[in-house]
Amino acid sequence: MIRLHGQKFWLYGAVDPYTNEILNLSPYPTATKQTTRWFLTDLHRRYQLNDVEFLVDDADYLGPVLAEDDYRFRVIRHEDRNATERIF
Repeated sequence: MIRLHGQKFWLYGAVDPYTNEILNLSPYPTATKQTTRWFLTDLHRRYQLNDVEFLVDDADYLGPVLAEDDYRFRVIRHEDRNATERIF
């Protein structure tokens, strides 16, 4: 969660773990399955996602959405910072 202009937002981000290039960042007022799908839809429009594996933290809403939408993913717990968290 981040604060932006005094309001709380969940920051969704996608980073290439090999180059550390930030591919997409989007703030949302909530972290839900729907906001996750909005983020993935936008990301899919920009990049080919067919052969990628998502590294995600253990947020309850991420894994189920990725699984339901047939994306490959691996959960990385907070002890081992994921690629996006390392950049920030």
